[in-house]
Amino acid sequence: MHSNWIKNLLCDFVDREPTKEVSNAFDIMLCRAHSLKEAHPEYKDLFIDPEEDILNSKPQIIQQVSEELREFLEVLKGCGTKSILQIGLGHFGCTHFIMSLLFEKVISIEYDLDHVVRYKDTGVFHSTKESIICGDSQNKLTVDKAKLSEPYDCLFIDGNHSYDAVAADHKEYAPLVKTGGIVAFHDALLEGPLYGVPQVLKELEQDITIIKHSKEVGIAYYIKD
Repeated sequence: MHSNWIKNLLCDFVDREPTKEVSNAFDIMLCRAHSLKEAHPEYKDLFIDPEEDILNSKPQIIQQVSEELREFLEVLKGCGTKSILQIGLGHFGCTHFIMSLLFEKVISIEYDLDHVVRYKDTGVFHSTKESIICGDSQNKLTVDKAKLSEPYDCLFIDGNHSYDAVAADHKEYAPLVKTGGIVAFHDALLEGPLYGVPQVLKELEQDITIIKHSKEVGIAYYIKD
């Protein structure tokens, strides 16, 4: 994908109104998403439709509900977040991308090499503030690489959504978050045999906040003691 126009937007981003930082970042993410949609017509929608059955919905470029992501980013900015560890890059790395606009250090763990290559090939990778660890999140080598940049201000778990995987990711990576930091989960409302986030949340002895602007998605988080 030709990315010179995105690079120009990125250069302009630093000079925009700082109180509208999340909105400005959304504008740039949407520009990138529209370009990706043209290059990948099999992806029918930009965002998850909050009213649609997610299991039967059309493929999305940005695998988030727009208002949930926006509210979550505002929470992170309000807490003074600077560094984020994300489990799961996704097909096009859209959440990683917008976080890289807003925060000083963003590291994502992704097991699918194709997703990593696709993201870096868009030409917007910031080597000074972004990092992608390619590997299984439960592999010791992967965990050791993530530990090199601890402590993090935020952990965002959005990888394998099975109960066992979510519970294991939380157990392994939540200790890397500083006291007072945020531990968050995507798809907090989605239940079923392949989706275990709601059950993990029920078992946590934490004060959970859920950002909900959809029937089946949602972002849940707690402040680490």
